[in-house]
Amino acid sequence: MRSESSIKTGPESLTSRKPDESQVSADLVAGSRAAWLATWLLIGVHLALRLAMIGDYPVSIDSGYHVSLARWYAEHGAAFWDHINFGPGGRPNLQGPALHIAIALLGRLLGGTGDAYVLANAVLAVAQWLAAVATAVFFGRRLAGDWGALFAAALLTGSGFAVYSFAIGIPSGWTFVLAPWAVHFFLKERLIEASLITSLAIYFHLAAYATVPTGVLLAAIMTRRWRHLAIVGAATFVLTLPYTIHFARHVSWYRGARGQAAFALAPLIYLAAIPGVAIMIRRPRLHLFLWAWLAAPLAWMFQNHIRLLGQVTLVLAVIGAVWLARVHQRLSRRWRPVLVALVIVLSVVDWPIYESSLRAELRWTAGVRYPRFLDWNDARTIADVIRRASLGGRLISTYNPTQCVRYAVYFPMRIEKGHWVEVQPRHDPAEDLSAGVKAYVFPLAPDDSLLDDVRRRGWVFVHGGSSGSSVVTLAPSPPPVETVLPFVRDVIVRESQWLSANAANNLGAPRNVPLEAWRRTTTVQRLHAGRLQLAVVLYAYALEPGDPAAAKAMRGAGRGFGSLANFLGDEECIGFISESRHERLRRHLAAVATSAQALTELPASSAPLRRDLEKMFVDYFTAG
Repeated sequence: MRSESSIKTGPESLTSRKPDESQVSADLVAGSRAAWLATWLLIGVHLALRLAMIGDYPVSIDSGYHVSLARWYAEHGAAFWDHINFGPGGRPNLQGPALHIAIALLGRLLGGTGDAYVLANAVLAVAQWLAAVATAVFFGRRLAGDWGALFAAALLTGSGFAVYSFAIGIPSGWTFVLAPWAVHFFLKERLIEASLITSLAIYFHLAAYATVPTGVLLAAIMTRRWRHLAIVGAATFVLTLPYTIHFARHVSWYRGARGQAAFALAPLIYLAAIPGVAIMIRRPRLHLFLWAWLAAPLAWMFQNHIRLLGQVTLVLAVIGAVWLARVHQRLSRRWRPVLVALVIVLSVVDWPIYESSLRAELRWTAGVRYPRFLDWNDARTIADVIRRASLGGRLISTYNPTQCVRYAVYFPMRIEKGHWVEVQPRHDPAEDLSAGVKAYVFPLAPDDSLLDDVRRRGWVFVHGGSSGSSVVTLAPSPPPVETVLPFVRDVIVRESQWLSANAANNLGAPRNVPLEAWRRTTTVQRLHAGRLQLAVVLYAYALEPGDPAAAKAMRGAGRGFGSLANFLGDEECIGFISESRHERLRRHLAAVATSAQALTELPASSAPLRRDLEKMFVDYFTAG
């Protein structure tokens, strides 16, 4: 049995130094063995399910980007320039290299194929999940004994939103995991470890410059350890200097833009953390460690508040767990099991606004792969088509480049536009290229009737595809406007009207609708948006000889319809768009259909359509 003093942590404790608050009661310690065993049983169940998923692991929309860059590292040794995204020129690679290098090394050991790097990413994702859980358990136990460890494990592992933030293995997750360790070692005056961890976090993600050092700085201010701060700061500056210089040289490329993200919550964690934070506010000097840890990620409020909500759950789970352990200690023996059972049950069952991670893990391992945010099998199929058609030398214009960069995991290629839109050229030279020099991945099956009609007219070549996407190139010369216009006009009017009348917002499968029926619904509306993209690209190509400015605008509209197909039809975009914005989209589509009806062979006739398209895309993709 551990002594009561084994759980005291000086300034890191959430409790005061008074005898009635600084020590765990003998009864609580007596029950700690059961709590510790329950903690590892809980973690073991989740870990077993995670390992069972490893061959087809659920990942995020960011994973294609990270794994494609990791393969570049593995095959070229360095990646100071990103040759994959924002082709044809690419961009400086300002993403922290640590995770990419780790995937590269493990992927090479596993065989060096595309699937090997995908597997390496899955292994490291499970490792990040385990690191996050271990961090919560370690500090929960340190601050509140074995019951604190159990409550921390239950809160963190139970929430689908909290788990997703770490289990998908993205670089920012490592930043949130490493932050408390840097603060912990700083407060323990282990400055070498604090410096190494702070530097490693920065190498994982650019935002760590404003995350982990913030926690260390606050810890130094609260404890007045200025000399220690100077040592850690100087060491971190030296260790991260290569990355800092590289970023400073290319800072003009950093635009700070963000892609769409779905809003979600972890209410059980928030509810438990609120009274814990209240105690911290009442006695701030006794909670230096937790205040520094909590303050570290606040810079994400200005960069990506949704990421903050998901990944700040790590520290909030610990704060909530410490409060629950205090409540548990003060309850009578009769009510303690009730509290433990209530917390565990609430953490593993679904609520109206709470998704249980256990339910999601069980469904995935049972074969219900929903929602699938990234389909590696589809990526492999499309990449093989591009390889067999010898299209690797062309700029690949995918219907949604932010996610379709995943194709580069399986075959080297350059993508028009691309992922991590924070870094991109001020003027993208791809926008000036003719539509005819690119190869397209349209969200249409190779046997789609409209695509087959266009192929028979000689306007495109269909090289193959998957069940939902096709690799297409345009004819060597643009078709005359007068030839293509009737076809284009009919398609834009018909498909816009259909979507205006029938498109459902992509909010996920309703509970009263069978999953396969919902998937058919989203697949159909994705197809209609894909047909619009095909028609607009053809129209842009035909306009190029006589009206280059209009052609450029229509090429941009083609990319817009590709993204619309993605938002309406792909599971990776569930919850991106509010109902009000979706309803405005339907009204905009009706206006687009009306303006398309007025298209003639005269160059000026496309102006009303272009205005309506721009208004629609700006409102749908960028409006608040």
